[in-house]
Amino acid sequence: MRYEVSNWAKPGACSRHNLGYWTGGDYLGFGAGAHAHRNGRRSWNVSSPRTYIAHSPAVEEGWEALPDAERAAEAAMVGLRLAGGLDRARFAEVWGEDPVVRWKGELQEAAGLGLIEVTGDAVALTERGFFLWGHVARSLLAPQGDG
Repeated sequence: MRYEVSNWAKPGACSRHNLGYWTGGDYLGFGAGAHAHRNGRRSWNVSSPRTYIAHSPAVEEGWEALPDAERAAEAAMVGLRLAGGLDRARFAEVWGEDPVVRWKGELQEAAGLGLIEVTGDAVALTERGFFLWGHVARSLLAPQGDG
């Protein structure tokens, strides 16, 4: 069964690692070029294995903390990757607004193109939408207030 845009698994055998990314979980990054996420702060290690070894344990090359509006858009984009879609109630609980209200125009357009289906519980990609997830995701990054 498909459980997200680019992954399939037998029932109950979905990758917890991938689901951690798509549900906004925190993760640690070990090794050259590894990325980490904790409490909205993303960081990455130096990419060269030699530099990583030579400077261990001080190997973090950079980090970023996105503004809440960008974090909300990212949460919506990765939530849409899931076969079950973006949970509207959970999104509203975390980000303070139903995604259908926040991106009214963008989601209406995507629904009109047959890319998503909106229910009382979720916003989910259609089978066609799985192939065009990037189009839907990019629309959520548009400046707010146009919908």
